[in-house]
Amino acid sequence: MVNQLYQFYSLRRGGTYGIIFWVIKQFESKVWFVNNADPYSIQTPRAPINSRQYPKWINHYTNKTLPNVLRDNHDILMVNYEDCFLTVPINSALEFKEIKRILIIRDPFNLAASRMKLYLDNPTSHGRQRIFNHDFISNWIEFAKEYLDQTHHLQNRYCINYNTWFTDESYRRCISNDLGNVWCDDVDFVSRFGTGSSFSKRRLRGTKLDVLNRWKMFITRDDYRSYFTDEVIDLAKQIFDVDHIVNQIRRGN
Repeated sequence: MVNQLYQFYSLRRGGTYGIIFWVIKQFESKVWFVNNADPYSIQTPRAPINSRQYPKWINHYTNKTLPNVLRDNHDILMVNYEDCFLTVPINSALEFKEIKRILIIRDPFNLAASRMKLYLDNPTSHGRQRIFNHDFISNWIEFAKEYLDQTHHLQNRYCINYNTWFTDESYRRCISNDLGNVWCDDVDFVSRFGTGSSFSKRRLRGTKLDVLNRWKMFITRDDYRSYFTDEVIDLAKQIFDVDHIVNQIRRGN
């Protein structure tokens, strides 16, 4: 039986692993982690994952179905769902004492740039083609509306703004107080998952990554700017400080 279950909902290249591994370090208790779970078939992971991708301090599952994982005895279990629309993936027949659903959102301009960079570096990769072809903008719109409390798909929802998390220690302290029981502000770790950063792989530490300026590489591309409809821009401006990016996108330079 799981005492505390944490479900993370995020979009690929949205700062997922930086936040999840940071959150894990906010606990003294042993934490088990299921990565890349598939909410539609309730299998985990969606694709085989090399155990060497996990940090040594992560207790992880790679080959068990999610129902079996949940029936094991855990104090804390964290499950990650990426590029999934906001349906509730947990079998209601399973027992757990406490569940929290954590929504991670990054601004759409840097998110789109990171996804585009990942694909363009190796466009023949089937995995990267799947990421690039996923309708992430519709997915992001759904996340944004949930973040703004315009929809209520997730019960016991807790939202994390990746941009603010990356730049603001006081914001991270609030999250640590809300979710964990110790304070550990290691934001420098860069995960092996997904090859690390789309732009620098694992060559730079987390705090050295220029994650708020990825949009600059693609600002002149029509295919990049076409993602940002009036609806996307309006939602983004309600969540993030992005007026300077919007102005550049509308000018196309």
